Amino acid sequence: CGVGAVGSAYGIYRVLTKDKREIKENFKKNCESWDLFWKDNKVVSHDLCPKFMYDIIDNNKRTIAFELPYGIYKEDVEKVSGKIKEILEIDNLNVNIKNNKMYFNIYSLSTDQKRWLEFWEMSDVKSRGGEYPELLKIEKKPYGNTYIFKSPIGLSTHHLSKIDLAIQEFLGYENISFEIKDGQLFIEVITADLPKNVPFNILHDDSDDINVILGKNQLMEDVIISLNKVHSYLIVGATGGGKSVCIHNILTQLYTKYPSPKDMLFYIADLKRVECINYKDIVNTVRYTDNIEEANTIVDELLKICENRHELFSETARGIKNLAQYNKYVSDDKKLPYIVFVIEECARLMSNNNIQKKIAELAFICRSAGIILLLTVQKPTKSLFSPDIRASMLASICFKTTTPKNSEIICGDGRLKNLRGKGDCWIMTDDLNVGEQRIQGAYLDSNDIDLYLKKYCQFK
Repeated sequence: CGVGAVGSAYGIYRVLTKDKREIKENFKKNCESWDLFWKDNKVVSHDLCPKFMYDIIDNNKRTIAFELPYGIYKEDVEKVSGKIKEILEIDNLNVNIKNNKMYFNIYSLSTDQKRWLEFWEMSDVKSRGGEYPELLKIEKKPYGNTYIFKSPIGLSTHHLSKIDLAIQEFLGYENISFEIKDGQLFIEVITADLPKNVPFNILHDDSDDINVILGKNQLMEDVIISLNKVHSYLIVGATGGGKSVCIHNILTQLYTKYPSPKDMLFYIADLKRVECINYKDIVNTVRYTDNIEEANTIVDELLKICENRHELFSETARGIKNLAQYNKYVSDDKKLPYIVFVIEECARLMSNNNIQKKIAELAFICRSAGIILLLTVQKPTKSLFSPDIRASMLASICFKTTTPKNSEIICGDGRLKNLRGKGDCWIMTDDLNVGEQRIQGAYLDSNDIDLYLKKYCQFK
């Protein structure tokens, strides 16, 4: 009976201590297997290898800890990280060392996290410590997605800019941007299409800048250009692309915002002969012509105005370098107006190399004199866009072209051929607030133009 009672008590003891025994056995097995692994892979210093401490799982995080002997470094362990991941059957491994302890931090990854980790590994985007960006979450926005990563120390947007095309291909979208802030990497991806219809609107603001609304971008934000900051624009596009509507959009806003000849004057060379007729008889319009020879004389006249204004600035006071500074310095009766010069279908005028050089010269010097240059062309060619013209024009508004070749002349690739037309365009400018982006131009028809002009402008 005594033997039976002892046996029963021992059986109960074995049941109650089963978990502890298993922990001890697992600990012993882990010690032996890790010792063997380190020795087989020569991660040893003075006959000592990393000593297993524990292996715990907390929610989606697993941590394996070791005591690290002197002489073994993180680089030694990372050399065999591939074998470690294979043994543990894991996709990711972060190695951290602190106070002579080494920690393997292993996270249970979602499908998105695994895809991004594979991408970073293939692209070899990691910090100096060998860490990859870790996807934290994906924020859905009306215009697309924002991917937020934990950014390892040492990673910069310079690393990402080298593989921007690969990221575009991975995501399936071209419009992406990067930012690293407060230890996090943000990849902004615009997936929304452009709006198909953008109504005409006039920007009413108190700014000293000559601001004009071109249209809206994929974020549904107004795209505003400051014509006194970037003063020379080349507006390109085939029939039906939206080029003519764009020039009307700009001119109608300028005429209605600056109806007084004291504020702004207009010189128009309408070489299509019918496009800008609406503005011919407004008092602000100093010269209007549809003749090539007369257009050439306007160029000469504006070059002379630039020269006279520059002389006036230097004579007025030291340090005056542009029209804005001059107008702030002098009394109201001496202030000078800004000048807008439009050449509609400039290819007809610029076929002459001599005139090309004059226009390039005007574009180079006209900003300080307060002259805004707007050139439109339907079919760009290499002969039309000489090196002087390319260097002098600070911005382009590019609508759909008929061939990829025409597109390449303007922006270096065939993207313009693939635009949908009717106001869909790319703007490329030196203004950092605008930069390079795709937009949908605002629309107004001929009747709308007349209504605005009759309401705000004075006719001769």
